[in-house]
Amino acid sequence: TIWAAPPGRAPPSRTVRVVERGVAEVELVVMAAAESVRFHRSHQDAWLENVFFRVHTRWAISVSRLVGVRARHIFEVVCALVAAGGLCVLVGLHVRYVAKSTALSDALELARHSLEETESSVYVVRVAVATGPRCLEAPSYEEACADKEDGAHLYWYSRERGVVELSARARQELGVPTRCVRIGRCHLGPWLWRAAAGTDAIVANAALRAFGNIGRVRIEGSRDAYDLSRCEDPRARERRRRSPLRRRSLSFKIGIVVKTIFLVFATSTLASYTLRETQARMLRFAYLIKERVSNRESYLQLVAAHVLDSVVFAPITLGMLSFLYEFFFDQLLALLILTLIWGCELFAAVSLRSLPALNSVPHLIVLYLAALHMYIFAYPLGFPYVAFATTFAAIGHVMFFFWNHCELPALLAGLVSQSRPRALY
Repeated sequence: TIWAAPPGRAPPSRTVRVVERGVAEVELVVMAAAESVRFHRSHQDAWLENVFFRVHTRWAISVSRLVGVRARHIFEVVCALVAAGGLCVLVGLHVRYVAKSTALSDALELARHSLEETESSVYVVRVAVATGPRCLEAPSYEEACADKEDGAHLYWYSRERGVVELSARARQELGVPTRCVRIGRCHLGPWLWRAAAGTDAIVANAALRAFGNIGRVRIEGSRDAYDLSRCEDPRARERRRRSPLRRRSLSFKIGIVVKTIFLVFATSTLASYTLRETQARMLRFAYLIKERVSNRESYLQLVAAHVLDSVVFAPITLGMLSFLYEFFFDQLLALLILTLIWGCELFAAVSLRSLPALNSVPHLIVLYLAALHMYIFAYPLGFPYVAFATTFAAIGHVMFFFWNHCELPALLAGLVSQSRPRALY
């Protein structure tokens, strides 16, 4: 009756019946294998959650013993004050060096007007920032540059990349027009502003305001250079402020938002995936090697397989770092941001367990990281390290606050336990 032919059709042959029976058996085996994989995957996730909960409990006990309640609240307040102070410093730096013209930018504009009168599109401007006894020297513009500048930081600007890389002798032989701008370091602003901004960023922003987003600024004696074409022309920015709904303004803002969303979610997802997969494979490796040792079996093949399996995640981490470097053009900044994202993912995996923290901390961290990325994309010649320090302090305040007010009380009250490692479970 199973193989009865439908009305109007001949009964199937024996070969067809064997094939169909084999297909049905294969389907049953595949379904059983899928159920087994799902079971082992859920069992592995539960095992990993229990391990993370034990780590969270050890951290809570250690922190409670070593650091008192008052000291933890002091850390929380200090992080909040540092974040607020860093934000104030960042706003002050923008008001002083980005939003307004400075004495150095005015001197560079004089040099630009003088070079435009020569009707030459290829020229070079040297900026000498005097230090030491000549720190109080007023900004000046000279048509002839001295051969040496003792005790001064030198910077070169040119519209063309190749011209700014030439030596002084090569520029003289080629007849490239050259102008010199000299200024004392003390005229760049108070010591606090100079220390926070850095002389390089101050000179680059002055060149951007004087020459627009064309050309490069090279630091003498170093391979570092600022590409002004990655930035936005300050004059165009001022025009957009008068008419914020222009097409270019809207496309510029949409581009920043799209890059920020893509980069934040891509890096955080890859970091979370790498963290959980490496920990799960490490736990599985520990379990298997324990069985091999107890059974007195060889475990060299198991160790080799685990090493080869873990090496796969090294290109993922290096790829994330190279990916961030292509966006930020700064290897140290890319490494710092990737380290911060890894720290946030580790905190979320280990210590994020109470219901208020689960509902608030991820949103706040994503908001702070998005603000950092949007600032870096909007102002490539801004002050990214000040912004990073501010974001780091703000995220640290969020972690300390929810650790003190949510995680420790939930652990002491039994709202999270070994059987219920997270409040959502």
